[in-house]
Amino acid sequence: MPKTTLDAKQLAAVLHMKPYTITDYTIRHPERLPPFIKLPTGKPLWFEEDVQAWLEERRIKVLPPQQSPTDFSRKWW
Repeated sequence: MPKTTLDAKQLAAVLHMKPYTITDYTIRHPERLPPFIKLPTGKPLWFEEDVQAWLEERRIKVLPPQQSPTDFSRKWW
């Protein structure tokens, strides 16, 4: 079964970013994006499953599942 690919506009919708930002990041900051392939035309494409895996990895690194940004049970003051 062929893998589903996303272009910059579709990836921007998934990441809640502007397509221009995605295009800029592919050139200046590729480490801020999921792994992508570049076609001979220069157009980047992302495999949907790679994007999902990248998002899951970032979610775990940024916010462990047992913590919540709205968890006020622990006082920090």
